[in-house]
Amino acid sequence: PRRVVKGLVAGQRWGIFAHPTNAVSQYLPDTDRNFTNMTESEFFTWICTGSPTAKSGCTNITKKEVGYFHATGVPYMAHREDWEEWLADSWADITGRFHQVYDGYIVEMLTWSFANIHRGKRELVVRNLQMCSPGYPEDWRVVDNSTIDPCTEPMERVLGDPMLGHFLHYTMRSNVWDKRWFQSEEMPHVLARCDAAAAQDPGLQQLVTAEVDKNMTRRWKWHSCVSRRFFAAGLKRTCAGQPVAALVEKISAGFSL
Repeated sequence: PRRVVKGLVAGQRWGIFAHPTNAVSQYLPDTDRNFTNMTESEFFTWICTGSPTAKSGCTNITKKEVGYFHATGVPYMAHREDWEEWLADSWADITGRFHQVYDGYIVEMLTWSFANIHRGKRELVVRNLQMCSPGYPEDWRVVDNSTIDPCTEPMERVLGDPMLGHFLHYTMRSNVWDKRWFQSEEMPHVLARCDAAAAQDPGLQQLVTAEVDKNMTRRWKWHSCVSRRFFAAGLKRTCAGQPVAALVEKISAGFSL
C-alpha cells in the first residue's frame, strides 16, 4: 500500500530479532525469568496479557515468525484508529510488565513487537524508512551508489534522493560523532545550556577536534558526517547569539552546513 491504512502496522527493519534463528528470549536473562516459575510459553503469555493462561498470539511464539515479521524498530507506523483501539494501550501495558522482570536495553522496542504478536498482527517490514547503522539490515543502495561527499557538499544534495531513508538514527558511534559525548547525569544537555560554561563541555571539545578517518567506509562516513552536521545545525539555531554557537564553525570546519 502507498498509505497507512487501518489494520496495517509497519516498522523499519532492525537488527533486533533480525534472524529467524535468534531466540526470542535472548534479551531476557535467565536470572530474571526464573523467579516467575513459568514455562517460556507461559511467561511470554503473561508478558503480553498479565496472565500465563490467557489467549494470546505470544503463547506459541516462534523464532521464524519473529525473525521474518517482527524484527523491527523505529519509526513505527499505524493507522490512528489502531493506535486508539488497541495498539497504544497494549504497548504500554506490555512495557509495564516487561519492566518488572527486565529493565535493560531497548525494552520499548521489544514490547512493540510483543504488542503486535499478541494481537496476531504481522508487521509490514520496510528497509528504507531510516538510516541507522552500516551494520544493520537497511537499504544502503543510495549511499553505496552516490558520488556525493556527505561531509562537504550541501545537505540538499546529500539528502536529495527520494529513495534515501527519511529518518536518521543518530546513536551510532564513530570517531567523528557520538551522542554519548553529551550525556551527563550532573548537568543538562549542552543544547539546553548554550552558555560559556557549556562551551567547555568535553563532548563539544571532542567534537571540535574530531576528524574524519580517511579509511572510513562510505556508509560510516555518510552516517557520521550527516549526524554531526545535523547536530551542528541544531546547535547553531538553538544557541544563536550565545557563546556555544561560536563553536559551530569549528565543529563544521570542512563540513558544509
